Amino acid sequence: MRTRLLFVSLVALLVIVPAAFAQTIVRCETGECAFNGNAVVSLSHQLSDANCIEGRTWGVRGNQIWVRNGCRADFVITPRDYGTPMSGTMLRCESGGGRNLCAADTHYGVQLVHQLSKSGCIEGKSWGYNNKGIWVNHGCRADFVLSGPAYSASSVNSDVITCESVNNTRHRCSTDTHLGVQLFRTLSSNACEFGRSWGYDNKGIWVDRGCRAEFSVGR
Repeated sequence: MRTRLLFVSLVALLVIVPAAFAQTIVRCETGECAFNGNAVVSLSHQLSDANCIEGRTWGVRGNQIWVRNGCRADFVITPRDYGTPMSGTMLRCESGGGRNLCAADTHYGVQLVHQLSKSGCIEGKSWGYNNKGIWVNHGCRADFVLSGPAYSASSVNSDVITCESVNNTRHRCSTDTHLGVQLFRTLSSNACEFGRSWGYDNKGIWVDRGCRAEFSVGR
């Protein structure tokens, strides 16, 4: 019986490990940087002051990432069998020509996964993010992935917590937040904007400015 359990455990590890280690990060700062296998390459984090623009200051040639003109960045390498470059919550953000902010929890990081506009989406110039959400400008329209835990109300691994700011005052709802929190549904007429009218820390979720909403908390 013990041998059988050990065999099942090993099989489970063989299934789980590839998914957990499907992605790798390659930092490329000059010339060419090699990676292994048939993979999708996407820019994860620009390190340089010079813009990293795909096709102009960085690109892929075979199993080599090339950078030039001062581009320095971290790139995500994802085997094609594993689909999208990051796991997390997908968010579409559009600029009507001017600057637009799409409220989101960005503290785990953000990655552009699919440009939808003809106008270029260049990090730091026509898109970026801060503690309030993702911003786009100059006609950029794209799908972004919010990295980190993603939870839904229907998930067996999440709880839904309702938290309310009464009379526009700050209120805290104590809960375990160590696996992350996601705004599930806004119940108030007042906007619930991450970092401004709601947020969380290791003590729980806080709401302010009349925000009342349901939050999905991982467990």
